[in-house]
Amino acid sequence: MKFLKLQSMKLTLLLTSTPATTFCVFLSPSLILHKTKIISYFSQNSGISASPEPPFSINKNNIPKLRIKNFPKEELSYWEKAGLSGIKSNLQKIILDSKKFPISEDFLSFVNYNIRQIEQEKDIVKDYDDYWNVKRIQRIFLFYNYKLWKQAFLNSDDLVLTSEDKDEWNKIFIKKSNEIKTLSEENQIINSKNYLKDFYIYKLKQQINLYEQHPYYFQPLERLKKILYHYQNNYEKYVDFQWGIDKDNKFSLDPSKYYSGNVRQAYVDDKYISNWLKYYSRWNWIFVKPQDQIDKIEDKDIKALQINEKFKSNKIISDYIKRQINFASDRYHKLWTINLKNPEKVNINYFKKQDSTYLFSEYNRIQNQTIDEINKLGLKFNNFQTKINFDIKKIKNGDKEYKFFDNSQLKRFDYEKFYKYQNFVELSKNKIASSGPGFNIYNDLLWKQPNLFSDSHYRSFYSELINPVHRRIKENDYIVDYTNPLTEEEIKQGKSTFKDAQWINPIPQYKKWFNHWKEVLPKIINKNWDIKTKIKALAYYIATNSLYLSPIDKHFNYNGYGFYNPTQIFTNDPEIQCVGYSMNLAAALTILNIPVRILGGPVVGTPTGTFAEGGHAWNEVFVDGRWKAIDLTNWDLNENTFDKNISYELKDDEDLFLERNSEWMNQLKLNISSYETTLMFFKNPPEYEYQDLPDSL
Repeated sequence: MKFLKLQSMKLTLLLTSTPATTFCVFLSPSLILHKTKIISYFSQNSGISASPEPPFSINKNNIPKLRIKNFPKEELSYWEKAGLSGIKSNLQKIILDSKKFPISEDFLSFVNYNIRQIEQEKDIVKDYDDYWNVKRIQRIFLFYNYKLWKQAFLNSDDLVLTSEDKDEWNKIFIKKSNEIKTLSEENQIINSKNYLKDFYIYKLKQQINLYEQHPYYFQPLERLKKILYHYQNNYEKYVDFQWGIDKDNKFSLDPSKYYSGNVRQAYVDDKYISNWLKYYSRWNWIFVKPQDQIDKIEDKDIKALQINEKFKSNKIISDYIKRQINFASDRYHKLWTINLKNPEKVNINYFKKQDSTYLFSEYNRIQNQTIDEINKLGLKFNNFQTKINFDIKKIKNGDKEYKFFDNSQLKRFDYEKFYKYQNFVELSKNKIASSGPGFNIYNDLLWKQPNLFSDSHYRSFYSELINPVHRRIKENDYIVDYTNPLTEEEIKQGKSTFKDAQWINPIPQYKKWFNHWKEVLPKIINKNWDIKTKIKALAYYIATNSLYLSPIDKHFNYNGYGFYNPTQIFTNDPEIQCVGYSMNLAAALTILNIPVRILGGPVVGTPTGTFAEGGHAWNEVFVDGRWKAIDLTNWDLNENTFDKNISYELKDDEDLFLERNSEWMNQLKLNISSYETTLMFFKNPPEYEYQDLPDSL
């Protein structure tokens, strides 16, 4: 046999690696890329010359592609036979791999067919129209693709957690092993990213199924379905997630009737999907099995609804407590002075007919009687004012003089100490400040532990719209609907927003809301959890069933209910703000007999997207031997964030339970009622106290 005569005689070894071994594919000189311009493939006197172009071209994957030439028949060389033996050896290793790797039967049949073909090729005289055909390059692709496939399988995703996940991972790779053959025949390289995508689609569907089995968390279910849709249809694209009311009058991510201000853009790629899947998997412990659920809750099981024995014989005090636990607080005195037995039945027409002066004097009389009786009890504190005079007082801070109303419920209250603690923040923002009590501070003397009824921040009955009107505008390239009190025509007719458009008796709503919580809790609380775990589960439930009413200057949701309204969590527009978050957590913990406070105060730090300069509300719970703050408003996902990769509904990379003097809480100061009750009843050790809070009143 004549050997090829080259200017620089070479044989090239094509190295193809797998995790298991490195093998050599010997290419004959006719497959070698030479630097010379002209190559003689045969003896000089043969009369046959080759094209100056190399026998390979480079395709889009930078993999050489064979240029097919027509040459006469010639016996296989020693090197060619050795190359085929190397290929056969590596094909046999794939057969051995099948014992521990998920390789399909079809692909194994293909490998065995190639082994048999090599056996035949080693003993034949090669025909350049046959031997130097695409099969040579296909085998190069075959081993390279097998290497990629094997590496992808071994580098299993960290979301492969359960035996079911491992089975699915194997199923995907069994199916994908067939691509090694089909793509190699087309001289193409496999895309192992698709393997991950198939697995993530499986995980998304698995997570959706979990929430469908536990249909108490509407937001994750809606979000996961939308994420799955975009992952399958808008991969590696920016997409919008906007909440609102859909055609079926439900709150969803397919709005049509009403577009909420809760909108954000996200880039849907594998990382985005992975982050959401990891987040949801961290919260899969919340799903409660039927045998682990707490018992059905009745009023007799709720300690806050029971009147202390020592107050039962005192009709004035017991009547006061009854009003509190029936949501007829002093804030709604006009309702219960009209109808003492059934204040929830008072409607706007009957309300307008009443004499406001008489109603206030009647309320004043009953309130003074109540405070007198509380002072007579001889409890730890008995210096409550029977009459708040609202006189204007003055105080100086350096060269500045501030005016404020005297409206503390305590006699001889030290305003100077209080406003110095606040850094005069409330005084500096108002011409005449009124740090009015958010609740009656003597309530904490009437219950053994703080609860929803002792600390509630109730909205006014002038806080809701009778007939909400929707106005659509374009905001930052998005459609956003605002809810307004009156139409333009009604305004032209001289109707008043305050008198004609805003009024709802809130008591029936509060009762319905509280009862709804009693129904929900047995489904979402595990009787074996400790207190902190129960609180975390409740925080997750609230965060996944409500959104922050956005933007921050938006005062009403789709149904015309204001940002103070906690009851909207159970409606078709669950958009609330800080009072709504804190009231919902307080209601749930009160029903579970876990002590909880509701606090409020002005912002002294930089306002954020979820609290304004005016003020904020948050909770406190007693854990780890002291009172800790929970600011659920800011632990919930802000849908308007500019971070397109954010993936949580409740922050879980930071502690939900904040020390009073944590960096976050240092942005807030206590209002007068929270300040008074903290110092009177709920002090912490000095090292865990609110920043700058004095030791005493």
